[in-house]
Amino acid sequence: MLRQGDGCKVMVVVTTRDEGIANEIGTVQPYNLPQLSDEICWEIMKQKSKFETRDDKERLEPIGRDIAKKCKGLALAAQSLGHMLKSKSYGQWNSVKTNHMWNLSTSIDASSRHEVLGSLLLSHNFMPPYLKLCFAYCAIFPKGQDMNKDDLIHQWIALGFVEPSSTFSNLQLGESYIVQLLEMSFLQRPKVGAKRRLYGRNKSFTLFIMHDLVHDLARSVMADEFNLAGPNCRYAWLTDYMKPLKSSTTSPEKLRALHIVSHNSRPLQFQRDAYSPAKYVRVLDLSRVNSNELPDSIGQLKQLRYLSAPNIRDGTCLRSIFMLRELNYIDLHGSDNISVLPESIGEMKGLMYLDLSCCKSLEKLPHSFAKLKQLVYLNLSYSRYVLGIPEALADLTKLQHLGLSACENLRGLPEVIGNLTDLRYLDLSRCMQFIFDSSPTDQTENFIDCICTLPNMEHLDMSLNDYPICIPESASCLRKLVLDGCVQVARLPECVAKMDCQSLFGLLWPAFSVIADDTKCTANLGLLEHINPDELVIQKLENVKSREEVRSIKLGEKQRIGYLALQWNPQAKRYVNDKELLRELVPPSTLQRFVIYGYIGVSFPDWIMNIGNYLPNVVQMEMSRLPNCRSLPPLAQLPNLRVLTLENMEGLEHWNTTYSSGEASVNELMFCKLEEVNIHYCPKLWIRPHLPQATSWSIRGSNNVLISWAESVSHNVASSSSFALGVSTTLTIKSSEVPLHQWRLLHHVPALSDLHIERCSDLESSPEITWALQSLKSLTLEMSAQSKLSEWVGELTFLQQLVIKRYKKLEELPDNMRQLKQLQSLTLDVCRSLRQLPLWLEELTSLRKLVISSCDAITTLPNSIQQLTNLQELEIRHCPHLEQWYEAEENKTKLAHIEQKSIQFDSPSPSRMEAIPASRRCCPLRWPLP
Repeated sequence: MLRQGDGCKVMVVVTTRDEGIANEIGTVQPYNLPQLSDEICWEIMKQKSKFETRDDKERLEPIGRDIAKKCKGLALAAQSLGHMLKSKSYGQWNSVKTNHMWNLSTSIDASSRHEVLGSLLLSHNFMPPYLKLCFAYCAIFPKGQDMNKDDLIHQWIALGFVEPSSTFSNLQLGESYIVQLLEMSFLQRPKVGAKRRLYGRNKSFTLFIMHDLVHDLARSVMADEFNLAGPNCRYAWLTDYMKPLKSSTTSPEKLRALHIVSHNSRPLQFQRDAYSPAKYVRVLDLSRVNSNELPDSIGQLKQLRYLSAPNIRDGTCLRSIFMLRELNYIDLHGSDNISVLPESIGEMKGLMYLDLSCCKSLEKLPHSFAKLKQLVYLNLSYSRYVLGIPEALADLTKLQHLGLSACENLRGLPEVIGNLTDLRYLDLSRCMQFIFDSSPTDQTENFIDCICTLPNMEHLDMSLNDYPICIPESASCLRKLVLDGCVQVARLPECVAKMDCQSLFGLLWPAFSVIADDTKCTANLGLLEHINPDELVIQKLENVKSREEVRSIKLGEKQRIGYLALQWNPQAKRYVNDKELLRELVPPSTLQRFVIYGYIGVSFPDWIMNIGNYLPNVVQMEMSRLPNCRSLPPLAQLPNLRVLTLENMEGLEHWNTTYSSGEASVNELMFCKLEEVNIHYCPKLWIRPHLPQATSWSIRGSNNVLISWAESVSHNVASSSSFALGVSTTLTIKSSEVPLHQWRLLHHVPALSDLHIERCSDLESSPEITWALQSLKSLTLEMSAQSKLSEWVGELTFLQQLVIKRYKKLEELPDNMRQLKQLQSLTLDVCRSLRQLPLWLEELTSLRKLVISSCDAITTLPNSIQQLTNLQELEIRHCPHLEQWYEAEENKTKLAHIEQKSIQFDSPSPSRMEAIPASRRCCPLRWPLP
């Protein structure tokens, strides 16, 4: 097992016999792992081992294929073995094939899971000792837990696992260890699109996870060193933080790393001497708890090197923290009450990482700050008013990462920025106006040129600066330049605009504001000539001064653009007529998402009226705030249209859902792929002759769409017409001033299964309307001033899900709801006048889920709830008057048959972020894309 000395340095690494490890792993439950063919496993091994570059590959191939068979179709096994075999001799390949570990794993269990364990054990055997230490430490994180690359490397450094060589720094070595573990598949990157839980710092994250089987191996290697209850625990993940540390572990003095974790939002209150027994701890991570203070004993941790304690509100502990001279990593982001840093910070000679972002009360950096010569990472973003930044930076020549977003006292920064020769990442978003006394663009160009020519500079973020900026040609040397939200870019060299976005990891400039120059006959639209981004939003088109300027950007040739938004201010004066301007803004045929906003023309140019030939690939179309538009272009020409949004078009009267092709023939097969239609605040709109097919409709503040239909349609028409709404499943209607019994649209939706009605005042129905809703499976009624629920709700006997939300005057449920024999889910949310649930509740025999939320007047649940034998889930949230009833044992017995119960009685506080620890709350968000 891994052993670490009691002193400050890591001692030798002693590995247990592999047989013992294999036996321990054998107790873990099986995994469902995808199976590959032996041939594919061999191809993976060849790639990982760089097999094709070897001179002896003909001799090695039979051995390699035998090893690939032992992988039993598991990619993880092939990847780890392939990497391990790289640069190994013929004899070593043969030794791997005949290694006794294969027999051990097979003798434990013939399942493929143990074959991969055998391969992992073999790969682990060939690890160098330093890498075994770093790998095993990852076992402290629970399965599936994200690991932040930078944090992990700094923890390795703090624990002494990484020591700098004469050639490379400890950070560089830590990076190389990460690469090696990735190549072996002992670490993996999260899947693209997976939901990750990030901790809210204003910084970039590189995250890794560990496969469950690899995690089991790491745990077995660690043996009892991660077991808090054991006598040899050195690395602890502590969730029961309410207990004194002495009662949680038998030997707290052996602890070297301590991660405190909370799974609720309650502030953590530390005992005064909480950590004094762990006097040799080197890593203390409090980033996963909601804590406003640190224990007094923090000052006794003289060996502490890594401290992550964000959002601290008690500034009195700072002096103790900055007396810990061994610290090389400090994260105090979001600590609002920090106003000053003590002069003693300058004595922390080994400090490498300091995060003071979002420390909004921080006033000044002390003079001694300039002594932090080893500082590599400094983040002061959103610590707006701190003074002394340029003076402090002058001598910090090892800085690689510097965050100054939204800092307001940066005069003098151009004079010192050239000293930071190791700088790789610089965030100057939201702050350019605070750097210069005036706004001549040559100042910004020289300043940015100085940054871009720093020898190691890679990533410059200048986003969200409303200040004149000139980009120099030297910016083309960067790997990444971020300019989104910069509305006054006065110059963008062609060499920068043409930078390959892939090698740059993306030139992020999706939003461009047109600015008119009063001294010239043109605006700044010409800056778009050479850029070809994936997304482009052109704002303030009313400032364009000539059609020639629009032609010069060659919009139609920008084949990379997948999303384009053209935006005018509807109220602003124009230099060029909107229709004439739009005539020149023909997008590329590859466009998939198209938005027109603020266009005040009455009609459209020819290319819009023939839109199917110009934009055949559009899948999403949005037209918003077109006040003078009376009829739509022939959208039925778009063969791939899936999502259509019409919004705030007060003058829109007609939507012809067919179009003529050939000699007066009508193509009725259009809109065959339409999935979602949103019609919001188009009060005059009539749709003729038929509603297109769509699976989801949202109609808001558009009364004519609801009433402008025939009284009814025959069964044959509704079922056979290709343009009937019969394929629709979801309909949302909001803010209608028309009573429900006039919604003739409902006669045309025979297949409707999900209906959501919100903020509609008159919901009294008619027998015809009720008949039209007989296929309904789900109904949501939200925000009504009515004191009674309409009787027609109880007539929907096929209803399976019912949500009643924000009926603040509702006092009781209608008696005929007892007819809902197929109802499976009932939700009552913010029905503050509802006094009780009915006694007939037991008659809802199919009910599986019951949710009662923010129903203040309910004091008891009916006894009949215990007769709901199919009820599997019960959620009660923010119903404080129910607490006394629930606490009685006899009433808990009535709920004993319900498998899943989630009970929370306290009233929600609008000012509190529920269930989100303060340490995970973000700094101010970046400006969102439209």
